[in-house]
Amino acid sequence: MMSINVEGADKLEGWFNKLGKIDDTPAMRQAMINSALVVEAKAKQNLLDMIYSAQKSWYAPRQQLFNRTMATKKVIVGLSELLTAVGSFVNYAIYVHFGTGVYAEGGKGRKTLWLFEDKQGVTHRTTGQQPQPYLTEALQASKSDFINEIKKALGKI
Repeated sequence: MMSINVEGADKLEGWFNKLGKIDDTPAMRQAMINSALVVEAKAKQNLLDMIYSAQKSWYAPRQQLFNRTMATKKVIVGLSELLTAVGSFVNYAIYVHFGTGVYAEGGKGRKTLWLFEDKQGVTHRTTGQQPQPYLTEALQASKSDFINEIKKALGKI
């Protein structure tokens, strides 16, 4: 489970608490979707930067990750919250985001060297890959956009 701390979120939560229960309005739903789309766009830009970086051998897997990273465009109503999501539907996305082997975030990866064979039959030795937290960076970079969307929606309520 991933936990992200966004600076300023406590201030935003304070505004919500002062207002009381936020109704599930079309304006709030649209603000959540718009915010998720901004995060999606920034995550995809981060992935493009990775695709065109010096690691040309990773082009194809990163392109699939790029194509299948998206905002859900749905809002779920919780007891006291509206939720939406941005993520990837590629099974290896978590390994790109959090790293593998000795480089895995939080020291949770494999500690020993291993071998793997690529599609061309070439054997490689590795100790893992560095984390490339494209989603976390996208969320942090779009924080002000998110807050502005919520402010606009609150002005309509």
